[in-house]
Amino acid sequence: MDSFEARLQFIQVLKNLQKTLNITRETSPTPSLNTSSKSNLTDPVQFYLKGYEQHYEDFHQCMFTSGEKMDPLDRLNIVMYYQMILIALWPISQKEGNNEISKKVIFKNLLPSIDKIFQLALPPNEWKSLVNLPKCIDIFKSLNKICGGIIDENQIQELDKEKLPLSNSELIEDETKWLNIPMDNLNNTSNIDYKESFQNCFKLLIDRKCRQQLFFQNYENPDKLKLIFQLPQTTSTQITLHRMESDRERHKRAKEHMWFINKTNMLDESEFQNLWNKIPNSLTAEDLTSIQEIQSIAKQSYMI
Repeated sequence: MDSFEARLQFIQVLKNLQKTLNITRETSPTPSLNTSSKSNLTDPVQFYLKGYEQHYEDFHQCMFTSGEKMDPLDRLNIVMYYQMILIALWPISQKEGNNEISKKVIFKNLLPSIDKIFQLALPPNEWKSLVNLPKCIDIFKSLNKICGGIIDENQIQELDKEKLPLSNSELIEDETKWLNIPMDNLNNTSNIDYKESFQNCFKLLIDRKCRQQLFFQNYENPDKLKLIFQLPQTTSTQITLHRMESDRERHKRAKEHMWFINKTNMLDESEFQNLWNKIPNSLTAEDLTSIQEIQSIAKQSYMI
């Protein structure tokens, strides 16, 4: 397909992210379409992998142009999609003998724009976008780990703190001066140091965390809130319901992933049988106590 057709199809993929992100397994290095799904929607990651070698620049630009037209609550899907693409491309770029295109896309196209991608979901002066902050922090920590810890672990821990130091200024104008990353050079990322973009992204998350903290501190002060919310911000019912459904589905899948077993740490059949044969047939008092503890834990889990 030519560049124009690639853009049209990719824009449609972006519009359907709210429906299609859940058919792609986030934890898989090469996500694939869920065959049990009743939907015939295209797996967004597979679509990108099929066409990125020829159209990665077109796809990159479409992410921003389409994302800017979305409501901030829906833009979180763009950040999640961005994460999935990097997770899928990373093992491809590490294979010996692989051409340089995947590395070029990662280090010269995607990672240099990480700060701008995150600002899509956390735009300045959009208080409702702070709903996206917890998931954005999780995604950032995941990508930082994949990329070898560009941001020091001590700095990363700042993102997990409940309280951060706010400005000492009493002026609400100073307190609410949001960090704004210039959204330029979207088509010329090859000269941008991706490590610097990581640093900018970290500063963005810290800034938004301070804004969130400021809101919580003044939630019960109507007069001060009026100063903070200088412009009315409304969201359509449909967008709100879509976001609630996406959060519900993501929470459900997160609970499913908690039960995953890493097979690399499991015993093979012969090892298990050997250990099993060494266990005496009768149960000891310690065994009975352990069984009771397991039953107690199981009962508590049913009540969640």
